[in-house]
Amino acid sequence: MYMIKEKKKGFVLIESLGILLMVSFFSLFLNKIIVNNIKKSNVYYTKEDIRTLSLNQEEVLIEAITYINKNSELKDKIKGNIENDKNEYFKEIIKSSKYKDLSIVVSNEAIYIEEIKSNLKKIIVLESKLKFIKNQEIIMLIPKYYESDYI
Repeated sequence: MYMIKEKKKGFVLIESLGILLMVSFFSLFLNKIIVNNIKKSNVYYTKEDIRTLSLNQEEVLIEAITYINKNSELKDKIKGNIENDKNEYFKEIIKSSKYKDLSIVVSNEAIYIEEIKSNLKKIIVLESKLKFIKNQEIIMLIPKYYESDYI
């Protein structure tokens, strides 16, 4: 009888070790999944507001904003104060003096930065916002979306 009691104690010990082993295995497995997901998420990052543009694009954007605010006809077209016929289509291209591959296109549909490199065209859509600074209407151009980089 004494031997039977020892077998039961040993069986309970093995059973509890088995359960402990399974719980530790599942926790390690879940930790591995969590760590892998964190590593994957660190691959992507998003830049901040206007810094989505490169330095060249930002300089061209500032140059275009000053040009638009000086040109009252273009400013009115952007604001929508001048009513155009549906058949009339206007498109104005503001070329950069420094960078030959960059230009800003203002048309009926949208305002965008156009960057031409060899055969590729990269287009960044801009949103126009009207601001009042010292009782003057100033049109600001802001990128509509954020670029994300993949490393």
